[in-house]
Amino acid sequence: MPVGISHAAYPVAPELKLPLLVALLREPGVRNMLVFTRTKHRANRLADGLSRRGVAAELGPLGSTQARPEVGPFAAPPGR
Repeated sequence: MPVGISHAAYPVAPELKLPLLVALLREPGVRNMLVFTRTKHRANRLADGLSRRGVAAELGPLGSTQARPEVGPFAAPPGR
């Protein structure tokens, strides 16, 4: 079976974001997920919320506005 990446956006009320993410992560066949937040504070809050609900979360490098090679196709275009 080919392996690929898919993406989705869910317009949802703020208070429903974490429960929706937890439900999506518990779907059969979901092995991992990349989630972007706007700030370090939100990333830390998200990781704490997932942990409290029994979902393992790992934070990537925070605080750098420079593109990093480990984000591959998500890196900022040259000149940014």
